[in-house]
Amino acid sequence: MDLWGKLARAQDAAEWLSQASEQDLRAARLTLLANASTNYWRIGYLNEQISISQGSLEYATKTRQLASARFHAGKISPLDVVNAEQNVLKQEDRLLTLQHQRQQALNEQTVLAGCPARENGC
Repeated sequence: MDLWGKLARAQDAAEWLSQASEQDLRAARLTLLANASTNYWRIGYLNEQISISQGSLEYATKTRQLASARFHAGKISPLDVVNAEQNVLKQEDRLLTLQHQRQQALNEQTVLAGCPARENGC
């Protein structure tokens, strides 16, 4: 016999707690899916940027070679060669930065997918 409704309130509290836990689980799933989706597109963007950066590096390398040849022919100053070299270094740095960002994003995607860190093809 529940004269003061203590058992009914305890049952209601347990039911509310269960519903809250279900809502928390749904929210966590949505957050996980949103993060995985955002990260997927980030990886695609970084892949595109890496491709562009590789092209820029090739162009800068050819420009440096041309500047060096023109310098040896006496057509330009040493400063132009230094500028061309700096441009190559800048492009290399940009490419390395993008590759590092992509690796971080891939690692994050692996974690979001629940795969072991060293497992490929998850």
